[in-house]
Amino acid sequence: MRYVIASALIAGLAACSGGSKTATFSCPNGPEIAVTYADDTATVTFFGGRTETLPRFEPGKETYAKPGMVWSETGFRTGRLTDGTSSYSCDQTSV
Repeated sequence: MRYVIASALIAGLAACSGGSKTATFSCPNGPEIAVTYADDTATVTFFGGRTETLPRFEPGKETYAKPGMVWSETGFRTGRLTDGTSSYSCDQTSV
């Protein structure tokens, strides 16, 4: 069931995101998220429905941030989500 919901969410994001790229991530002991990358933003969508758009923190870097939340790509198919006081290491599950 989670896979069906995630697939529908990603299809919806891809349909309205133009030239952007969307990837899903599973964060052990944390949330499952979809991240849609545009030119200078990353939109983090939690599978509960919450959405946060984060501006690129530093030109040329894959870190996106706003007060209370940071998303960064930490390696090939991995990322780190900091949401408030919680921080999660996440693995990419699909593109």
